Amino acid sequence: MPKTKASKIFREARRNAGLTQAELAKKAGLSTSGYTKIEQGISRPEPESIKKLVKALDIHQSKVIDLLG
Repeated sequence: MPKTKASKIFREARRNAGLTQAELAKKAGLSTSGYTKIEQGISRPEPESIKKLVKALDIHQSKVIDLLG
């Protein structure tokens, strides 16, 4: 399945942070299955989920603009 821009950014940031998908999902207050679908490109994250993930991963604001655009 093709990856979305969001899935690529979150996967890279998660790996750089040394977190598993389950650890990041918990830290962001999301379900593990929901986060996994985002990272796999199966579902597009809602703006609220993006905000939670960005905060949990401490991603730069410019990446957020790319995700929301």
